[in-house]
Order: sequence, then C-alpha cells, then structure tokens
Amino acid sequence: MRNLVLILSIILIPLKAYGFEDYIIVSDKPVELVSSDDREILDVSPFFTIDNNKNSIFVKAKKEGKCRIFITTEDGINTIEAEIVPEKTFLSDREGFTYFSLDKPEKVFGTPPEIREAE
Repeated sequence: MRNLVLILSIILIPLKAYGFEDYIIVSDKPVELVSSDDREILDVSPFFTIDNNKNSIFVKAKKEGKCRIFITTEDGINTIEAEIVPEKTFLSDREGFTYFSLDKPEKVFGTPPEIREAE
C-alpha cells in the first residue's frame, strides 16, 4: 500500500492543473436566448439579477479550444468569438456587451479616497 501511494504521488504531483478563466457578460439589451456552438469547450447560461434584469450571461470555460457564443437580443443574433487557453479566456469585442472576469479583480485606476481623522 505504501508503494502504491509513493508511485501515485510521483506520477501525479508533477502534473499541471489548469483553471480556466470564467466571465460574466452583461448586455445593454435584454437577452432572449444564448448558446455556444461547442458545449464541450464553453458553456454559457443566462441568469437573472436581483432586480430581474435579463441581461447577464455566465460563461464557463471547460477546456482549451475555439468556439462562438450566440446571443439573441431584440436587435437580432450577436456572435462573440471565444478562444480558451490555460492562462486566459479571450473574447472578441462587441459593442453593447461588457465583460467581467470572475477570476481576476478589475484594476482600479486613480488614487484611493483620502481618509481623514474624525474631529
């Protein structure tokens, strides 16, 4: 038994573990339908916010590859190209859509507010 644990640890420890970057896509207009052309690479699902806005999409990367996301709004079908690599998920820029990474905090530009002593 000890030999089995030793052999498995020698084999499994050097393996790389990849965590793919997930996103939330927010649309300017309500989302009617969303789908991915390859659900083995990328899974997309709409979700509603607390105030019942139907304009948010959860993007879950599953494995490396390229695929497209089809988002149906009142303007028609919008296509977003996606490429998933182990370090990052790349999404093509589309007007009317904003992307938020769930794995990395957004950078804050400028200086933080000044803290003053209470008088």
